[in-house]
Amino acid sequence: MLRRFVWLLAILVVLFVVTEIAGAMGWVAHLQPVSFHGLLANPLFAIGFGGPLLLHLSSLPRWKELAITALLGIGLSLLVGQWVLGLGLASTVVLLVKSIRDAEARLFLLPALITLFFTLEVAMFLGVVSHIAPLTYDGIAFAGDAAFGANISFEVGRLFAAVPFIAAVCTAIYLAPPPGLIFVYALQVRGKQRPPVDIVTTLVVMGITGYALYFLFPVCGPKFAFPSFPNNPPDAARLAGNLLPVPPAPRNGVPSLHMASALIAWIHARRYGRIAGAVAMVFVIGTFLATMGTGEHYFIDLAVAVPFTFAMEFLLQRRLREAIAPAMLFFVWLLTLRFYGQVSVAMWGLLLVTIAHAAYALWRVDRHGGEDHVGVLPLRIQ
Repeated sequence: MLRRFVWLLAILVVLFVVTEIAGAMGWVAHLQPVSFHGLLANPLFAIGFGGPLLLHLSSLPRWKELAITALLGIGLSLLVGQWVLGLGLASTVVLLVKSIRDAEARLFLLPALITLFFTLEVAMFLGVVSHIAPLTYDGIAFAGDAAFGANISFEVGRLFAAVPFIAAVCTAIYLAPPPGLIFVYALQVRGKQRPPVDIVTTLVVMGITGYALYFLFPVCGPKFAFPSFPNNPPDAARLAGNLLPVPPAPRNGVPSLHMASALIAWIHARRYGRIAGAVAMVFVIGTFLATMGTGEHYFIDLAVAVPFTFAMEFLLQRRLREAIAPAMLFFVWLLTLRFYGQVSVAMWGLLLVTIAHAAYALWRVDRHGGEDHVGVLPLRIQ
């Protein structure tokens, strides 16, 4: 596991340095190097820098170590003006020092560094996608939702407006997916058996693949495409098949990586018992509601994320034959949305096929992965 993390970190560091140089020199159009101002203003970075903090806590540090981290974090937070960033940096520094003598600490330090560099890289590429795809498929996505008989994302958005408590809880889950994912990672490193593929590697590969797919079907979400969200939904018939000129905003709708991350965490957590699976399911439900209620995604973004998740799970386990069906189903979704998204029969049929395949794929994952329970054995360094 450690060797894989070293390779992942090396690849991300090299990619970050190359893209930073390319952006600074103007070699790639629309590629901008990371700025400190953007680091503080973009909540995406808060998510990335919160990861090391949660990873550090999941290593179960002693009170003295926690006190040192807190003091260092307060100082760094006052310096940079952002608490999550300061505490995340403090945890990274403490893990780095600890890993010099404690090999087990590297199991948490390396994923923390991977999280940081991956977040930095993601922010740069979101800007590139926005400039390359000024026209989005939001109208097509909205028509696809409407084909199910309701403006689903708008309905959930109005629910959030009517019940602020539900909105607050679900939005917190949406903006901070690392707790659920790190919960699964902590189970994996303390489990009696090593998982077929660790959750860190899975998420990195899913992220890289997902961002590449954003170029095929750029979608921003109803909040950006329709300023009246969650009220006054547009006429779906008028939008069907049309591309929309949406101002600069993240084109990260299809597939929803937030939903895919929550799903993959649940799939992995189920191997550790019912309680672990139930905790992970809370993040799935919260993410499902929040992605639509915040106006960041449509319902079809979440539906497409299901076959995408299983395709990536099977690919990473080197079960290539089983990965073919969900991969094909993912692209069938894109083609159907593009040409028949307003046809109710086509959309309902595709949704039912997706649900049936997900049930079968989950059975195959359970059958292949077997049972793994959390133990009290020391962490194994591999």
